[in-house]
Amino acid sequence: MSDFMPQIKHVVHLMLENRSFDNLLGWLYDPDDPPVRNIPVQDKPSFFGLRERTYGNRFCRHGKPHFVRKGTGALDVPNPDPHESYLFVNRQLFGSKRNPPANLQPGMDGFLADYKTTKKGLLGLLGVGFDISRKDALQILETYRPSELPVINGLARHFAVSDEWFSSVPTQTNANRAFSICGTSLGMTDNHGIGFETRSFNARTIWNVLYDHGKQSTQDWMIYYQEDDLLSHYSLTRELFPQIPDPKEHIAHIDAFFDALEKGTLPAYSYLEPAWFESLFGNGNSYHPPAELCPDEAYLKLLYDRLTGQPETWKKTLLIVNFDEHGGTYDHVPPPWGAHPPWGKGNPPPPGVTLEHGFQFDRFGVRVPALLISPYVEERTVFRSPTSVPYDHTSVIATVLTWQGIADRDVWDLGERTRHAPTFEGVLTRHEPRPDVPSIELGAGCRNIPPPEQTPVSDLQRMLLPRVLRHLSGGRLGDREAARSARRMLARSKNLADLKKRIADFKQSQPVSG
Repeated sequence: MSDFMPQIKHVVHLMLENRSFDNLLGWLYDPDDPPVRNIPVQDKPSFFGLRERTYGNRFCRHGKPHFVRKGTGALDVPNPDPHESYLFVNRQLFGSKRNPPANLQPGMDGFLADYKTTKKGLLGLLGVGFDISRKDALQILETYRPSELPVINGLARHFAVSDEWFSSVPTQTNANRAFSICGTSLGMTDNHGIGFETRSFNARTIWNVLYDHGKQSTQDWMIYYQEDDLLSHYSLTRELFPQIPDPKEHIAHIDAFFDALEKGTLPAYSYLEPAWFESLFGNGNSYHPPAELCPDEAYLKLLYDRLTGQPETWKKTLLIVNFDEHGGTYDHVPPPWGAHPPWGKGNPPPPGVTLEHGFQFDRFGVRVPALLISPYVEERTVFRSPTSVPYDHTSVIATVLTWQGIADRDVWDLGERTRHAPTFEGVLTRHEPRPDVPSIELGAGCRNIPPPEQTPVSDLQRMLLPRVLRHLSGGRLGDREAARSARRMLARSKNLADLKKRIADFKQSQPVSG
């Protein structure tokens, strides 16, 4: 490390779940209250946010237009969970599940029609039941006011947010997390969690690059997960990415992160996995629909407060907060074409890589929030890529590796998307840390976080359940048995509280390993 982010000694990266930019941050600024600065600099700072009675969708091509709504009135919108896999995202962007012709501009006009096809009722997540009503479908056009989610909006306003950061793939969680860690999803788009296969990504990771270049200590990098007793310390990151080097040493519970923070021994690079089922507040905290967002806001505030509560560490820290994918929630900005496939433009995929749904990996996914939080970031900053290549999740890989002194992209071996990824060191414009520590408060509706008993089960939790059951069985359950058990549990669970009780009963029934 030399002149590339020399102020920073600790990077903390928290990747959250399934929210578009418009859904959470679309009203952050308005024309009468613009950001103070853009990076790259513009004569007049701008913000690609929402405008009333400007953006919207129709139920059908010639139907009545319905405009985006400012405010939701509830913190579990949208409910039920929207579709998020590749074919459904095609319909949200282009109006059809079919692959679009090359370079066709997305109309961003299929969100409402697609959401109308989600199922309601107990078995909705299994694709059984009736389509939701037209009234309920309009939730997909409801977007949060800053006053409804003041933690994430407050951090975006007090520090820097990108309004041109796109998910890497127009699909759901696993493929996007794979791009953020490996620069590729090996041709996969969909999660495949409830079927008979448990698919992981047997690919080189950012941590392999660090390890190969002498960054092998727990002071160099760590991965922290948040699940507790219910799941017996389950880490999705560890399961999805089997090439992580020395995982027993480098993967730990979030308690170890906070302990290191208090002792002043935080690693150079900390990757934080959100809670999927359990958290400090009794529910997951990844922002994934349709769960109540109070625990999510409370956890983000806790992380910020704990970091800023250690002044010596804080003045050397960059906190990155971004979201893996849009999760079916509405956004008005069309994702661009021209993305580099991991194997390079014009090249076929390598042997053994099958392109799921025929997707060529030549366009980006839907726009998602991305925040840079540090005392070296000026408040009210909106940033975009300084190059013709927009930001996507591989920009985190490129920035972290360059910051760690591994600037030669030829040695990364993380694919062409990562090789061409723009970095964001230019957002840290200060040479000295800001003297202020902005105060971030929970919204009035979250002062007393409600119990999660009635929280619906999300699509992500459904996807994770077979993996969790295999993990809790110590590998005694195969993929087929785990999938069958998961289906039975979901069919009998009215809500997340029911499901968590069944998981606990399953765990209790497992033989003790000798």
